[in-house]
Amino acid sequence: MILPRIWAWALICSAVACKRAPAPASETSGSGSAVDQAPPAEPPSEARRVPAGATSAGLAFPGAEGFGAHARGGHGGSVCIVRTLAKAGPGSLAACLTASGRRTVVFQVAGVIEGPLEIPHGALTIAGESAPGPLVVKGGMICDNVYDPNDCNDVVVRHVRFRGGAPDSFRIGGAHDVILDHCSFAGAEDENIEITRSRDVTVQYGVVAEPVGEHYKWGGVLINYSKDVMPLDRIAIHHTVWNGVAGRLPEVSCEENGDGPGRSNCAGHVLHLELTNNVLWDVSDPVWYNRCVGTNEGNDCAASTPAAKAFRVELNAASNLVARRSSSPVDPILFEPHLLEGPGNRVFAPGNRVLVGPSARALTMLGVTARHAFPQVTVTPVEGLASELQRRAGAFPRDAMDARLAGYLSQPVDSRPPAWARDQGIDRGDAFAVRAVAMRAEDADADGDGMPDAWEAAHGARPGVPDASQPGSCGADYTRLECWLHERAAALVP
Repeated sequence: MILPRIWAWALICSAVACKRAPAPASETSGSGSAVDQAPPAEPPSEARRVPAGATSAGLAFPGAEGFGAHARGGHGGSVCIVRTLAKAGPGSLAACLTASGRRTVVFQVAGVIEGPLEIPHGALTIAGESAPGPLVVKGGMICDNVYDPNDCNDVVVRHVRFRGGAPDSFRIGGAHDVILDHCSFAGAEDENIEITRSRDVTVQYGVVAEPVGEHYKWGGVLINYSKDVMPLDRIAIHHTVWNGVAGRLPEVSCEENGDGPGRSNCAGHVLHLELTNNVLWDVSDPVWYNRCVGTNEGNDCAASTPAAKAFRVELNAASNLVARRSSSPVDPILFEPHLLEGPGNRVFAPGNRVLVGPSARALTMLGVTARHAFPQVTVTPVEGLASELQRRAGAFPRDAMDARLAGYLSQPVDSRPPAWARDQGIDRGDAFAVRAVAMRAEDADADGDGMPDAWEAAHGARPGVPDASQPGSCGADYTRLECWLHERAAALVP
C-alpha cells in the first residue's frame, strides 16, 4: 500500500496534545549533536531497568525486553544443526525451520542462505550468534499463520540479517510471542518488517535500512490489521535504528479486510504500543497513524462513515532521536498529528529529540504524564542514544553493510548520499558481500548437542554426551545450550 506523502506542521494540540517548543540557544549544537540543558523527565528507574534476578524469570534471554520478552522459542527442546548454506536439503536452515517440535537452530556455517524461507512451526530459536561469522538470509523470512495453516508462534531470532524480500524482509502475521533481537533488515521491496494480526512481539536492537524498488519510500515497518482471533496488540520496538528509510517509522494502521480466519476487530480496538529509544536517521516522514478503519486513505475519512470508527492507541514513545536533512521539506515532527489528536489515544512521549542538519531541538509533548504500565524497557538518555546504537544495534559480527550503516550515525546526516533519492532506491552493493565460513576447529562439537566440546569441558559438562537441554549454571531457568548461547551473544556485542 503506497500512502501519500505526509507534510507535517508545527502543532498545538488539545486532549492528548503536543506542543512544538522553540529551540533555545542552549539546545542547539553546531556539530549536530543533541545538547539539552534540562531534558524532560525520564520514567522512574523501576520502570526502566531490568529488576535483579529477572534474567532467570522466564525471559527469552538476558536483556530481552518488551511484550515479546517471554517467548521461549526452542527452550528445552532438540538441537537442529545447520551444516550447509544450501537453500534446502539435509543440514540446511530450511530443514530446521520445517521440522516440528520445540527446537533450537545452531550454525556450523556462516554466509548467505538463499530464501525466501518460511517457518511453518514455532517453538523455535534461531541462534545466529552461534554462527562462525556473519549470517545473511537473502530473500526474506516468513512467520505467517494468516494465509497458511501454520503455527508460527513462540519464536526467538537473534543475530541474523534478513535482506531483500518479495515483498518483505521479515513478515510476522497472525503470530504471538515473537522476539527479534540484534537482527538487521534491509533491501525489501515492500516493508523491511511487517507485523500484522499479531500480539506480544518485540523488535529490539535492530537495524531497518535502505529498502529498494518502487515502494522504497515506505519500506520501514508496517503494523496493521487485526482480527478477533488474531488481535493486533502488545507490540514493542525499542533500541532500533531506521537508517535511510523515508517512511513507515512505523506505520500504525488497522485496515479491515477478509483475509484469514475470524472477523476484523479494528473498530474501537486499542493497540498497546511501545516505541522507545529508537533512532530515526535520515528519514523523511513522521510516524504514520491511520485512525480510519476500513480504508487506506489516511485520516481523511468522513465522520459519518463506518471508516470513522477509529481504532485507538496507547503508546509509550520516550527518548527517541530523529535526524533529518537540512533540505527536508517536512517539519521536524516525530508523530503524524492524528496520533496525538485522536480521541481516546493516550501518548506518553517525554525526552524526544529532533536533529535537522546541524541543529538540535527538543520536542515537548503534553499528554499522559506517566508511563503506561507495559513491560519494562531500559531507557538510554537520548543525548547518547546515537552512539549507543551505533555500537550495539544490528546483527553481530558486523558485515560490510551494517558497518557502513553504523558509520553514518557519527556523520552529519547531510553528508550522506540520500538512500531514498531515486525512484528505485539505491543498492550500495554490499548487502550480500559476506564470504562463506565453516565452523572453527576450536568449536568442534563431537556429540552434536550444539555446544563446543571445549566449552562443555570448561563448564562441568561431558563433551561426549548430548546434554543441551540439561539445566545450566547461568540462571534458574536456562539450559546448558542457552547458557553457551548467552555467553556467545554477550561476547559479540561491544
